[in-house]
Amino acid sequence: MSFRGSLKTVTCLAVFMAVSQVALAKDEQEAEVGVADKKAQEYVAKGIRLGGFDLFPKVTLSEIYDDNIYQQRNNTTSDWITEIEPSLSLSSNWNRHALRFDARANVGRFADYGDNDYEDYNMRARTRIDALRSLTFKGDLSYNRGHEERGGDDVGLDAKNPIEMDTVRGQFDVKYQPNRLGVQFTADVVDYDYSDNLTLSGATTNNDDRDRTDMMGTLKVSYEVKKGYDAYIKTIVNQRDYDDATDDAGVNRDSDGYNAQAGLAIDLSKLLRADFAAGYMSQDYEDNSLDTASGWSGNASLNWFVTPLTTLRGSVSRAIEETTTAGASSIVGTRYAIGADHELLRNLLVSADIAYSESDYSGGTRNDDKMNYAAAIDYKFNRNFFAGAKVTFEDRDSNQSVNDYDRTKYMVKIGAQF
Repeated sequence: MSFRGSLKTVTCLAVFMAVSQVALAKDEQEAEVGVADKKAQEYVAKGIRLGGFDLFPKVTLSEIYDDNIYQQRNNTTSDWITEIEPSLSLSSNWNRHALRFDARANVGRFADYGDNDYEDYNMRARTRIDALRSLTFKGDLSYNRGHEERGGDDVGLDAKNPIEMDTVRGQFDVKYQPNRLGVQFTADVVDYDYSDNLTLSGATTNNDDRDRTDMMGTLKVSYEVKKGYDAYIKTIVNQRDYDDATDDAGVNRDSDGYNAQAGLAIDLSKLLRADFAAGYMSQDYEDNSLDTASGWSGNASLNWFVTPLTTLRGSVSRAIEETTTAGASSIVGTRYAIGADHELLRNLLVSADIAYSESDYSGGTRNDDKMNYAAAIDYKFNRNFFAGAKVTFEDRDSNQSVNDYDRTKYMVKIGAQF
């Protein structure tokens, strides 16, 4: 059996073991959270009280060694990157309703290859209105300036510098659950704007073809079968509209799609939190030259509290993603992941993760497999200062060998929070 097949087997086995343990759980158990989410009070930042709000400043300084910054198959290039990440969170401390503002920046500087420098930042506002005990409204608005590295699914191998992208997202959510029956509706709008980039030869790549607006509506109806078990059905419809009527190749990439799923959410404190859903998805494109993408869809997440000091995590997902690769209508992406967190001390956490993903280009000939491995350690000196280290390894294997690469990154960090 291949390692990729073994990973799928291990993931399924972990889920089976966890669900088997569910039968032994008692409904009266107290709430539990994963090891990584636990907050020993002596190591939690107090923040700054500002009337009905608490302000939490934070800054992290990281040094990273990347042995393949251009994600090349051969003749790889390495470099050191210095990252500084300041952030501010302003959160309400009200008894009812909630309001939160977040601002974050991530500035990266390369020691030798400055064309890869980046300045990312994000601003976000969230609110929750508790209209009734059974009726809740939520709003989420964000703006993000990010970047894509060379080697990404839609980034040319001749890209000289990262591609900057602006993302604006607005989300509205309403949930009504007067009894065991619950109804939830979510509306989501995301606008993508990609900047042009230079190539290694000095030419300019036009990325306007990728600019688009995605609109999505989700209706979820759930029923509490018994305490800790919610069965549900969920229907998602979407519309993806590109700014350009046709791309440079004369193709209209606008599309409409849906994803219908049935699932079960399990919340058994001190033992397990899980959500399993499966169904069918389809994306239909305006241009007849683009194949309709369809097939089974799935989303599963698992947090198994093996012991008070150890948490096992698992997830499976399958979705239809956008691409502007010539000849392909979309990417059908499937991902399997498993990870573990262990608390060595109240202020010392170690974690490990393995993930396998498949990218199948619908209508095209390209197919990529990717393996990701990661190990990390996080240490808190006190409530205000922390440090950590992480190593990651990534290996992409494509049926188009020009897209093959492997990459290792080493990172150490120090930080402060108040």
